[in-house]
Amino acid sequence: MKEQREMTEKEEKQPRLMWLDVWRGIAVINMCLYHGLWDLVYYFRLPGFDWYSALPGYVWQQSICWSFIFLSGYSYALGKNKFRRGATILFAGALVEAVAGAFGQEIHYGILSFLGLWQLLLTLPEDQLSREMRLRSWCRIGPLGFAICLGLFFLCRNVNQGSLGFESLKLVTLPGALYRSRLTACLGFPPADFFSLDYFSLLPWGFLFLAGYFLSQYRAEQRRDAAEAEGSRPVYGVNGGFGGVAPAEEGGTLGEVLVQRLSGQALFRRRGRLLGWVGRHALPIYLLHQPIWMAIFEIAIRLRR
Repeated sequence: MKEQREMTEKEEKQPRLMWLDVWRGIAVINMCLYHGLWDLVYYFRLPGFDWYSALPGYVWQQSICWSFIFLSGYSYALGKNKFRRGATILFAGALVEAVAGAFGQEIHYGILSFLGLWQLLLTLPEDQLSREMRLRSWCRIGPLGFAICLGLFFLCRNVNQGSLGFESLKLVTLPGALYRSRLTACLGFPPADFFSLDYFSLLPWGFLFLAGYFLSQYRAEQRRDAAEAEGSRPVYGVNGGFGGVAPAEEGGTLGEVLVQRLSGQALFRRRGRLLGWVGRHALPIYLLHQPIWMAIFEIAIRLRR
């Protein structure tokens, strides 16, 4: 028990992955800007933003969604108290949907509801998988899981629209019987009369989440192997497995390499700390940014009158 407590204390002292916080911070800021423009374009009817409802706006919106979900999967593998975290996010999603409904806006199965529900569903099988993987190597399984899940995400990207395929590429039309109710909408098969301003179903987005999870476990295994090769204590993750929050090392993912190269510049160190702070507080910022935007725009309109 004493050794376990000592290990837990050491785990808690592990520094965070800077590149992960910075990337999440960039995604949060992009989300705030995108939603602010959404309010101006669709709520306040501000002209001159035709590009927003065209391809450039769609690509911008998708880049934010992909970043959030992929990083959530990556962070999930590193986190602790996963059930509590998932329940908290699910509750926050339900709160957002309830408040939106009170103001006449329909949101069903939004991004927070998806992330919370998906994390809760993964808690038990993920614990079992972590125990099984102690006997195997994530360096072998991680890349395979990443590739399979990413491929399944691309294959199922159009599930919400009734087919398999990616964007304009439609491979197979799915049976209409799958698209029956609000319950099937949660899975990824919404009926024709289903509407939501913010909709993220378990399919296909769960596969993108899992791609981040497998990549995170793979990188954590690499860190452990490197530590063992150097004869130092390996970096342990939380929840009894590897995959903890570790110092960024040379090499690694594109995000890690980019932050490592930029971190030597004084300007980035200052901005990076700000972006990292935003990334660490993504949930409260998400909950507060829309009311803040609406208050700012309402005040601005009243001042112009």
